[in-house]
Amino acid sequence: MIDNRPEMLSAVGSCHIKQGIENIAYVLLKFSDELIAHFHFNWLSPVKIRHTLIAGSSKMIVYDDI
Repeated sequence: MIDNRPEMLSAVGSCHIKQGIENIAYVLLKFSDELIAHFHFNWLSPVKIRHTLIAGSSKMIVYDDI
């Protein structure tokens, strides 16, 4: 669990089928302790990928939700 709130949020979306309805989005959160979180959402892709990657200073966790 992350105890602090992000200091910065950046989000970009794009419409590829119907104007005004974003179906691809990139979201970036930055926290004060140099933690970042990056999300990529794609509702058009025929392949569903649900990976969560958590990287620390000496180890890494990859979680596949499918």
